Amino acid sequence: MARDIQQLTFGEIRDRPPGYPLVLLCTGSCAEPTRLLFGVSLALHFASAGMLFNLLTRTGLSLWLSGAFLVLSITPFYVEPAAIALTEVFTRFFVTFGLFQTLEGVMRRSMWRFTAAGVSFGYAGWTHPLFLTAFLPVLAGLCLLRCILHWSPLNLRQFLCGSGCVAGAGLAACMFNSDASSCTSVAGGTVAVTEDSAWQQVPVVNPSDPSDTSAVWIGAVHSGFGDSQFVPSNLLAPVYQITSQTFAGSTLNLDVWADDSVDVLLTNVTAGGTVEISPASTSTQNPPCSGQIVSCTPPTEGQFTAGLIAGDTYKLQFNVWQTGPGSDTSSNPTGLLYTGNVSTPEPGSVSILLAMLVGVAGFAGILKKKLA
Repeated sequence: MARDIQQLTFGEIRDRPPGYPLVLLCTGSCAEPTRLLFGVSLALHFASAGMLFNLLTRTGLSLWLSGAFLVLSITPFYVEPAAIALTEVFTRFFVTFGLFQTLEGVMRRSMWRFTAAGVSFGYAGWTHPLFLTAFLPVLAGLCLLRCILHWSPLNLRQFLCGSGCVAGAGLAACMFNSDASSCTSVAGGTVAVTEDSAWQQVPVVNPSDPSDTSAVWIGAVHSGFGDSQFVPSNLLAPVYQITSQTFAGSTLNLDVWADDSVDVLLTNVTAGGTVEISPASTSTQNPPCSGQIVSCTPPTEGQFTAGLIAGDTYKLQFNVWQTGPGSDTSSNPTGLLYTGNVSTPEPGSVSILLAMLVGVAGFAGILKKKLA
């Protein structure tokens, strides 16, 4: 078929789908296999192993076990067949790449990644028709998360990203007026700010995930130490508000720091209603911030745990106070730092997707043997 495609002659219907013949054509292997074909095959095998290693670490599997899988997958016992079972190597790569892009699309809310996943699953079926249904476990897994665990794609993104997606730049932010009766949205959302040397230094460890140290100091504007936008003090009301992404689960674990202090509010988006987890501490001023919980130094960290209603969606709101006497960002900076995670029902979401994919692949292998 590769020769037919090369010569643009399609005189008869072929049993073989065109996916692999196109690979032969692109690698100059129409007449016989070339070194380029074997090189590409081995490269795709290693790429598949790397993507599976990445997916395994995201499920919460320890780095040691994920690393053992990676090392095992690149041993000669598994590499040698990669140069023989060529159609399977290409199919495995496209299925793995499709799953990887699906998860990236969920995390980043990127339509082009979902498109890449669809094209990849399609080409896997075009190479080996038995794997044309590879998208089904992904679709079923997402439906399971949405319908049974009551999660949305955004909640899955929240779970996969940890606090790096929660406490980073680009969250919704607004600036209060003098009496906090209105709040004007900030275009582009939050920004990273420069931390004061007296503040809690980053990186900080996520209370539920020791491997997550991605949280940074943020603000509604560039109001950190020595930054360009000074936020004047207000002893009567908060000066700006930062809102987290939505999330769901069973228990919220949260660590918070702020200069000078912060009201921490938990809002049930599904049922309505807001609960104040912690009020701001603004009755005293103990530089560099309020000196009470919640404040900006390590001893004044706010640590909170809150139970959540299964199936409901939540968001956090942080009303940041600025009460210091300084008149510029060097003497009176302001910022917010928080990290945390939401415990979720078992089994883990990504584990469901991987297990279903493995199950379909196993079923496909059994079916292939029966049809042979």
